[in-house]
Amino acid sequence: SAMSNASWDSIAIEYAERVEPFTALFGHQMIEQVALSADDRLLDLGAGSGRAVALPAARRCREVCAVDDAPCMLKLLEERSREEGLTNVFSIVSHGADLREDLYGSFDVALSNFGVIFFPDVAEGFRALYQSLRPGGRAMISAWGAPAETPAFTLIPSIARDLFGADRVSSNAAGTKRSDGNPECLTSSLQCAGFEKVEVTGPHSYDVETQTPVDFWDRFSLAAPGTMQLLERLGPDDAQTLRTKVLERLSAQFGAGPVKLPAAAYFASGCKPLIPTEQQQQQQQQ
Repeated sequence: SAMSNASWDSIAIEYAERVEPFTALFGHQMIEQVALSADDRLLDLGAGSGRAVALPAARRCREVCAVDDAPCMLKLLEERSREEGLTNVFSIVSHGADLREDLYGSFDVALSNFGVIFFPDVAEGFRALYQSLRPGGRAMISAWGAPAETPAFTLIPSIARDLFGADRVSSNAAGTKRSDGNPECLTSSLQCAGFEKVEVTGPHSYDVETQTPVDFWDRFSLAAPGTMQLLERLGPDDAQTLRTKVLERLSAQFGAGPVKLPAAAYFASGCKPLIPTEQQQQQQQQ
């Protein structure tokens, strides 16, 4: 299930401190890859607290619109943009793919860094990116790779499955439900939304790095929605058992630290055609 605003409220600050520095590594790489120009207007869909895309992009382009469904995240984003003296960032609270119609057709670039892939309806998310762009505009999204490509995320759920059995550890424990960044699926999703010149690059891999095994556990247990939901389902005693086992495994592999486990993602991009095809015009009229 998608995170409720209440659960984001409670973890916004932990998330911004413990998780966003990692997702920002991918966001910054996307900004490089999409080649922003000083005149571009950019949409950041699922912006979080802005560290990954909105704020660094604002230093390079004309204007950034940050959209997220968690008001507490956008509050952090606004505080940060004030601290950094950025005056060209504005934020909008909006649920998933429900973009305000006055935003349609108004952006040169639309990015979603691990945003759209968590939407309950991923296709709607791609469609929202498409609608936000002017003809000729370009979109890029990031999506986590398959479980084998994201050892940092699978460690805790896989130990939980060994301890408590698969039925108590639902398959989405590696994160809230998401679509994996399978290049074929990403390509067809973008094409179905109307994009052309679709390209997928990756896997792009970075390490989740923490000073100690305990810091690794805290990063997930205090700031990763999927892990938090898993611990809630297990209850305090089994959560404690899981913590002990995870720390044992990490200490065996990394000693006192630092802990480094990789996670890889794919970037998918496409352009909105300059002249809409008949088929797309029909879809838009429906």
